[in-house]
Amino acid sequence: MADSPSEQRRKFKSMVPFFADDGALLTAEREREALRTAVVDLDLDPDEAHGAIRQAAREQGIVLESKAVELVQAFLNSTPKGKVPRKRFDEAVTTYAALTGRPKDKARAEKRVKSLMDKMALTAKRSALGSKRWYNRIKADT
Repeated sequence: MADSPSEQRRKFKSMVPFFADDGALLTAEREREALRTAVVDLDLDPDEAHGAIRQAAREQGIVLESKAVELVQAFLNSTPKGKVPRKRFDEAVTTYAALTGRPKDKARAEKRVKSLMDKMALTAKRSALGSKRWYNRIKADT
């Protein structure tokens, strides 16, 4: 006998921590895997699965990287002319690192923010000396 939809949702919510890195951070890639599992294996509606992930994360203290990305994107979008000054970039990196619960992992946060800027077609603003070397040194996530 098949489980009821509410039983399937409960099962899925209990599975969410297994998708999180160290049980604390659910990266965007792992969130997609979890959604795929919910929709394909457990036959949940995609919206219901997404809601279950958010609810499970809230209840179990799991940080969703997708929420951090949304906030950082909004922060970066407020730059004039699509040029992000170094100070704003550093603030975005600090915000991303804090929201994902990994404030000491600045290198990963820098890579992630740079890749977000690339996706959003934003560029780094040149320094007073006319250089973007600080930005070019950061290797973006692929």
